[in-house]
Amino acid sequence: MRIGIPLSLHSKEEGKAPVLDISYQSKMLSLLKKGLSNQNPQLFNELYSKNQIKNFATSVFFPHAQFYGKKIILGSEQNAIFYFSTNDIKLGLNIFNAFQWLRQHSPLSFNSQLDVNVGRVFDVPLSTITSSQVIFKTMSPLVVRRQDGYFLSCTSQRITAEFKKALITSVKAHLSSSELKDKAEKLEFKPIKMRKTVMRPFGQFIEASVGTFELSGDPLLLNEIFNSGLGGKRGSFAGMLGLAKEVDKNDI
Repeated sequence: MRIGIPLSLHSKEEGKAPVLDISYQSKMLSLLKKGLSNQNPQLFNELYSKNQIKNFATSVFFPHAQFYGKKIILGSEQNAIFYFSTNDIKLGLNIFNAFQWLRQHSPLSFNSQLDVNVGRVFDVPLSTITSSQVIFKTMSPLVVRRQDGYFLSCTSQRITAEFKKALITSVKAHLSSSELKDKAEKLEFKPIKMRKTVMRPFGQFIEASVGTFELSGDPLLLNEIFNSGLGGKRGSFAGMLGLAKEVDKNDI
């Protein structure tokens, strides 16, 4: 299940262009939390009262924005789209309702400089993967971390055994099904056109990767990853994937 939420961010000062800090993740997450805490306080506490793995992925797209160092100069009117994706339908419906609550109470204060109007939540149709090989593109950075907390990235067509091991460990940690955990052991990651990037959510520097890559594995597992994301920090605007294409046997 994937939904999109149009946002219109505008300056509190009349006539001033809306400018957003490049480390926007904490404020975007606060927006989600505000809606969820009012719509379903119990679920809010389950998700955020302690640090736990999030089985969903998030991303934000800024149409017509201009990026200048640590600042984002936003376009006019509808200038951001918040995406939320999960394989948990019940969770997805609660997030849908959370943003509906925010829409009903718009405009809201986004930060000290900006207000936000939340638009009508819309469904984003996702194809069902039937192939054992697919090409994905990142909609938000892919974060891979070793057990000691060290972040890893991949570039071009290079992948280390260390990166692969950490990625498989992350995939398994996000799965509740023992059957899917077993399938994850055979998952193959092949970078196609990847590059290193750095995220700064909550003031923390995080090495990550963006671009396109191929995943090979059981279609059930690939669909789970497509819906709920890949890698770590998914609840902090990482790990969301777009489907570029399924690889047909005739393509190999």
